[in-house]
Amino acid sequence: MHLLHNRAAAVALLAALAAAEPLWNTVNKYAADSTLCPPVRDASVECSAICVYDLGNCPQPASCPDGQELCRDGECHDECTDEINGKNPCFCGWKAKHVPPEARALVPCPLIGNVTIGELYQWKKKQQVRDTCSSEAGVDTNSDYGTWKDTWPRRGTSGAGVLGVWADCPKEPQEMYTFHEPMWIAVFTVICGYVGLLGMWFVYKKTRELFVKRQWALPGGGHPPREKTGAAASTSSAEKADALAAAGFNRGGAESDDANDLNSDDIRLTGYRNNVLGTAMTWLLLLLGMLWLCFLFVLTADYYGKAPGTPSGKAATYAYNDTTLMAQTYITMWCLFVFLVVTVNATRHRLRNFFRIKTLPQHGDFVCVEHKVVPEIMLAGRKNYLVEAVSYASGILKRLLGWDWTVTACPLHTTAAGRKYFTYQCTRFVFDDSDGQFAPFAFELGDRNCDYTSKAGGLTTQEADTRGELIGPNFIHVQVPNWFMAFVREITTFIALFQLLVLLLMFFNHYWQVGLVDMCIILLSYVFSMVVRKLAEERLKRMAEHDDHVTVLRDGAWTEQSSRSLVPGDVIQLSAGMNMSCDCVLVSGNAIMDEASLTGEALPIRKFPVRIDDRPFSMAANKNNQLFAGTVVSQAQPMPSSNGDFLAGAHALALVSRTGTASDKGKLVRKILFPQPISFIFDQQLKVVFAILFCYAMICTGFAIYFYNGSPAATWFYSMFTVFQALSPLLPAGLLAGQSMAVQRLKGKKIFCVAPRRVLMAGKVQLFCFDKTGTLTREGLEFYGVQTAHSADGEQGAGVFGAFSTDLPSSAEMFQMAVASCHAVTELDGQMIGNPVDIEQFRASQWAIDKDPQYLDKLVPPQGSALDVLHVVRRFEFVHARASMSVVVRD
Repeated sequence: MHLLHNRAAAVALLAALAAAEPLWNTVNKYAADSTLCPPVRDASVECSAICVYDLGNCPQPASCPDGQELCRDGECHDECTDEINGKNPCFCGWKAKHVPPEARALVPCPLIGNVTIGELYQWKKKQQVRDTCSSEAGVDTNSDYGTWKDTWPRRGTSGAGVLGVWADCPKEPQEMYTFHEPMWIAVFTVICGYVGLLGMWFVYKKTRELFVKRQWALPGGGHPPREKTGAAASTSSAEKADALAAAGFNRGGAESDDANDLNSDDIRLTGYRNNVLGTAMTWLLLLLGMLWLCFLFVLTADYYGKAPGTPSGKAATYAYNDTTLMAQTYITMWCLFVFLVVTVNATRHRLRNFFRIKTLPQHGDFVCVEHKVVPEIMLAGRKNYLVEAVSYASGILKRLLGWDWTVTACPLHTTAAGRKYFTYQCTRFVFDDSDGQFAPFAFELGDRNCDYTSKAGGLTTQEADTRGELIGPNFIHVQVPNWFMAFVREITTFIALFQLLVLLLMFFNHYWQVGLVDMCIILLSYVFSMVVRKLAEERLKRMAEHDDHVTVLRDGAWTEQSSRSLVPGDVIQLSAGMNMSCDCVLVSGNAIMDEASLTGEALPIRKFPVRIDDRPFSMAANKNNQLFAGTVVSQAQPMPSSNGDFLAGAHALALVSRTGTASDKGKLVRKILFPQPISFIFDQQLKVVFAILFCYAMICTGFAIYFYNGSPAATWFYSMFTVFQALSPLLPAGLLAGQSMAVQRLKGKKIFCVAPRRVLMAGKVQLFCFDKTGTLTREGLEFYGVQTAHSADGEQGAGVFGAFSTDLPSSAEMFQMAVASCHAVTELDGQMIGNPVDIEQFRASQWAIDKDPQYLDKLVPPQGSALDVLHVVRRFEFVHARASMSVVVRD
């Protein structure tokens, strides 16, 4: 009982605190406390006129003072002029063409004037006014008089039907076009004309492509891609392919680039030819979009009475001065413009090819490269079904629209020797006659040390031209648009076009002040983003594009040539201060390289020539024999004489191994220019946010349409602005401005970014691992001490450690000579160059390097030492797999 008593008290308390009212109640009938709304006291209301065909049917006799007559305006005048009769209340103030034929003969009874109602309730105002006016007019029976347009009075004083009608006028019918107006004639001419031309182009395009397909089937007419293999290849093509393979060329390159795998089966090639009609259709489509946009601005100006060529101060001149009709016209044209913009933007990468003639890749003017790249999703946590559902739906949409393939149209070129090629992502694709395919070529110099040293004689001009024709110039061209095209690139994105569509509605629907402010904010964000992005691209261009003069061995003679002409197999001279424009293998002499710009290594690195032996050579393992593009030669030491292990010569020589984007620097530049699509998990979650906002906007739109009591045009504008409140056009501008500002701040710290969206990803990094000593710890190394080991029981006995000592010169003589000679340290301008551990141990030995060695190196012991000068005759470089190195010395 106690529990029931508490429950009853709680229910009573909630009932006292809560107040309820009907959700779908009559407007202006109930107050918040559910009581009837109070009436308006002593309200003065104007009565409508009573209209009849015969004044004898008026509720009271129609009489006027002497000398006056009852005119068509319902009042007595001395004379009924056309102006007075034109104010007939039975016409409801409508235009003559809208007045129904039945109403044109109606005449008003004497006007009743205003009446006073003691208590006027808003929710039944119409009935109260009718009853009071009927009483004032002397109407005995309300059913004798109907409502204007619902029914019409009888023609005489007798017969069936009502006596008259109350002039409770409905809304006047809206103006409507005849569609013979010059404006619509021009609109239909432009739209129908382009649609007709589009249909004619489609038929012409399919006919030409059918003719091309039939050509493929004819003998000697070509061959479809990926079908001409084996016996179908001509003898000359097969011989040419065998000759290239024998010369060291291979299709696709030696190494795969994980970021941009150009040898993948996910690449589709299609040829297209330009056509005069197709080019004209492309420009006409652009012109159509511009004309449509101008037409929307003209309609907006006419809505405000500011259109050129129209009377000043008169609004909606093109719509018969009917603003509602003008609003409906604008809505229709705006929706058609949205369809045009969305269609063009969704197919923008394939649209230009639609206006070209499809053909074989090798026979076209352009090669369309379709590359399927699957973005990598990072930081994906636990499974989220909502995110997966939205991602699955967006994936289906991308596949339907073809957005899961990147489409690039590359111009097709022909070399001086007649080979066809195109350049995609800074990589040359050459047409291979043997199988009728385009593919990137690479040249293999060999897989053993002797393969490289045997090529120290250089190339002939013919060999260099052949290799340059297949591989392309040793130059990475970075295309940077001018300022105008950079701005066009910013304002033609899908987000920018969405913002334009929103601004058009703001300008039209009396929000032009807000629209101007929003437009200024959006334009400023795009200008700032354009400046930041273009400056970053120009800096990348200066870093990537390198052209210098080098000394090359061609036809057995040294010549001065541009670094663009270098190809794999060329032999070049090294000199101090030289910037490497390609990857090379050091075949003669020694070099000290500054690799700070490429690897970030602060200390110069010593490089050694490859040996003349049959040991395997690997690009990954033989780093100490390679010179990389983007590095600087700090010192080049020729090797005048040799004991047969190395090539001797008067110059330090390097053999070009990789050029262009095949070099390490080229791969780095290509990764920056064409990054692998990366999608963080919050990018996937952002799709869910936009999906929720879209659903919310649709719900709000439904409520707006249901509750908004206005014209259909006003309801449409209200619902659109409801959507734009949820999906604000300023949100992308704010995000873009924030990203651009972050890029600008990073630039002040010498950190450059060409993709501002990646700043958001960098903000999610929680753990960063550094692999270099000195980044997080103290710079450099310090010598601590030595502890030698010796055999306790002869040569084959177990090793025993001796005492620890911090004085290296006091250790065993053999150990002192090993520490002083078993390293790769050299001296450049008074600074020791080499591995930091080698440098510190050599300093601790207190030995010195003589600048005029008789062999590889000459090492001088410290003063007062009993040891002799050591000559390094042969050095076996440090091998990471064995973690050891050795030298042969002569004392």
